[in-house]
Amino acid sequence: MAAFTAHSSAATSHHSPAGTAAILLRSRSRPYSTSRVSCSSAAADKNKTVVIGLAADSGCGKSTFVRRLAGVLGGGGGAAPPARGSGNFFPGSNTLVVGDAATVVCLDDYHSLDRAGRKARGLTALDPRANDFDLMYEQVRALKEGRAVDKPVYNHFTGRLDPPERVAPPKILVIEGLHPMYDERVRDLLDFSIYLDISDEVKFAWKIQRDMAERGHSLESIKASIDARKPDFEAYTRRSSTRTR
Repeated sequence: MAAFTAHSSAATSHHSPAGTAAILLRSRSRPYSTSRVSCSSAAADKNKTVVIGLAADSGCGKSTFVRRLAGVLGGGGGAAPPARGSGNFFPGSNTLVVGDAATVVCLDDYHSLDRAGRKARGLTALDPRANDFDLMYEQVRALKEGRAVDKPVYNHFTGRLDPPERVAPPKILVIEGLHPMYDERVRDLLDFSIYLDISDEVKFAWKIQRDMAERGHSLESIKASIDARKPDFEAYTRRSSTRTR
């Protein structure tokens, strides 16, 4: 498996309050390299789906990054498909489909507890106990092997679990979320992995902008969520995404 790590720096960016990102290639034989890698169905058996895992904390730009990536993989030359709510997304869904070439699945859909359930148990969405890794593994494996799945749907606006949706196996599958590298079984299915390591300042600004505009959260609730999630992010997302294989 090849892995890319995008690190934020202290330099100021024109696109954010602070921080820029550089992507490095990490593989078993060469820990860090700037080699160019082609992510296409030719990278694996033609009858199997290539699986790319993208990990980052909430509010780190996963959706924006993955739309750009899907544009490249789908033959769009890097042009990002329209944002959520457009025709590229299933209605009421987090799943992005780019023609018959690439599908992006949000791993939030594998939350085993809805927002109320997590609150009642004192868990954040980063806690492994709030996620169904058995189902995640089974369905990612099925898609990789060319079998369609009925995937659950997590509603970010209501915080509830919606009825499942049918997802067909694409040529390239991107799974993005908090935990694509946490479960060893899922991690072993990845052909490529990407970790976005964004500075706290940028993460805070982006999360406030997104959650207030798109999800109707208050500033106070966002700040409280960020503070509560930080220990779990360090323990479960950063650690699993940056481990050396």
